Amino acid sequence: MNAAVVDNKESQRHLSFIHMIAEASGVPDEEVEQIYNAELEKLKKGARLSTFLPVLAGSRTKEILRHMQHGSLRNLL
Repeated sequence: MNAAVVDNKESQRHLSFIHMIAEASGVPDEEVEQIYNAELEKLKKGARLSTFLPVLAGSRTKEILRHMQHGSLRNLL
């Protein structure tokens, strides 16, 4: 499998997580994508394996969105 196919599959997986989170939270995809990508980059820095990064980034994104809806984002940043 060539690198372009792998990159495309990985990209689609991230976009799928972003869209699911956006639908569930009622937050626009673009806004969720910004948060998700920021969290993904933080996680990539210390990761030895990338298999679970979408799940971890998605979980962290949902947590941030929950706190944003309750006005307590300062504690997370």
